[in-house]
Amino acid sequence: MQHADTMQTRYEQAYSMSQLYAAERPAPIPLDEHERRRQVKDVAEVVEAGRRKGLAEPRIREGLTQLDALLPGVLSLHRMKPGDWAAVAADTVAVAEKIILLKSLYPSADIFRIVFRKPRLLLMTPARLQSDAQEILRLLSSAANPAAILEATPDLVDPLSLSRCLASLKSAFPGTDPVALLQRHPDILSNLGSEAAVELTADYGELSTKD
Repeated sequence: MQHADTMQTRYEQAYSMSQLYAAERPAPIPLDEHERRRQVKDVAEVVEAGRRKGLAEPRIREGLTQLDALLPGVLSLHRMKPGDWAAVAADTVAVAEKIILLKSLYPSADIFRIVFRKPRLLLMTPARLQSDAQEILRLLSSAANPAAILEATPDLVDPLSLSRCLASLKSAFPGTDPVALLQRHPDILSNLGSEAAVELTADYGELSTKD
């Protein structure tokens, strides 16, 4: 109970909405013609997916614009389905609140970097984000800098994926502390070509909605 109260206090004191938008975020990347066309196509797919969900086009387009202001270039249909992006774009206030919450849960981590690479976090409820954080930080309690591990492999911001990863490393490197190994080499999964092994599904993950 005391832990929950402390976490709530940290959440409430973490950031105001204005501070969030004023925070240092990745600078927009100038788009070449190919990227510009891809972006237009992606937006059109998200708008259409939103229409099928009963969401008005102006609402989705405005939400995507606000989302891009908060996380420049984050929209990627390789990371999340159009219908999921439509759901996220339809409530950008909730997006900002979840980023604020994530900042309070992982205060030393670059949350913008993590969310950019794992936007499915924006589909989770605040309660789920909090419970996941408790378990993740428990699993990484022996790490001197858990944030470095999570930033290197954002897919590990998921208790099941993290526990599978630790078990895999323990099996691959007998006698070695898997958490210490991850701490020394946070990008070891990418280097081993096994980052995909920690994914819950090949493409979009368990929280994806049906388009």
